[in-house]
Amino acid sequence: MYIFAVMKSKITAYFGFTAFGLIVVGAILSAWYYSGRTNESYSFFNHFISELGNKKYSGHAFFFNDAMILGGLPVMMFMYGIYTMLQSRIRYVFLLTGLLAGLLCMLLGHFSSDRYEIHIKVALGQFDTMLVSSILFSLAVLREGAKSYFPRWIAYIGALPIVCIAIFLGLEYSHQADMKNGHIHQLLYHRPAIWPLPFMEWVVFFSLMVWIALICGYVVSRRE
Repeated sequence: MYIFAVMKSKITAYFGFTAFGLIVVGAILSAWYYSGRTNESYSFFNHFISELGNKKYSGHAFFFNDAMILGGLPVMMFMYGIYTMLQSRIRYVFLLTGLLAGLLCMLLGHFSSDRYEIHIKVALGQFDTMLVSSILFSLAVLREGAKSYFPRWIAYIGALPIVCIAIFLGLEYSHQADMKNGHIHQLLYHRPAIWPLPFMEWVVFFSLMVWIALICGYVVSRRE
């Protein structure tokens, strides 16, 4: 049983690394070949993540969309594996939000940003579920204390994506009026050098990737 428990924890980490690799590589490849509305190159400072998957303007959108679809399953398996390592009752709610986050990741790849209305709903849902999952993970680890599989520092690092997602969602909801009146679409053709909303979206993305990578790295390096 001990050997199987160790194998299960390592497999969880490998699922996390797989999700990390697929999504990051897919994003980089789509960004590399991107040519936007005004034939501009992609910039992490003023382009939204989802623009990488826009089939109207990104000639290699399939890199990003397929990566999201393929990456959703290992995200779900990673979340399930983390659930099995937690002990607090919080883990049951974490499992639900974690699985939903993985499912919404897959749906993001299917409903690319050229299907704007449904894409926005799915994207906000994905950010919301990741926010809740991050909070629940940190709370569970802190509540379990010395009995936890994870050290407290991982719970504290979990605060990074929590803060980033909260700031992004605040910016997102504050721009709802711009989205409804079409002003945000004008900005897509006349982008500021640094646009806080898409830039913060990328900050959220990298904070989540770092969070997942640190959890996986800890699990792999942990001496059982």
